[in-house]
Amino acid sequence: MLTQTKLGEKAKTNGIEAVQEIGTDWAVLADRAILWLSKCSEPFSINEVRRFVQVEPHHPNAWGARFSKAAKEGLIQRVGFTKASTPSRHAGMVSTWEGVR
Repeated sequence: MLTQTKLGEKAKTNGIEAVQEIGTDWAVLADRAILWLSKCSEPFSINEVRRFVQVEPHHPNAWGARFSKAAKEGLIQRVGFTKASTPSRHAGMVSTWEGVR
């Protein structure tokens, strides 16, 4: 029997898979931006990644999928939060990340 936590994790995984856009130019650009920023000595967020990529995915949740992938690969780790710079996010909180060395 699955616990509520395990059900939640499974739903999260399914959602990430649904919006990943694997193999698309957008996903490649997003992954490259995250990789490059992870090698800098400053924390970064989706705000900076969006500036590099300059195009939006087919679904807004695809951004989170790229960050989740990078974190699972041990490339980045969450270090805090900041406000989103995208007007549609209404200054909502987004994670800040740093590269894992």
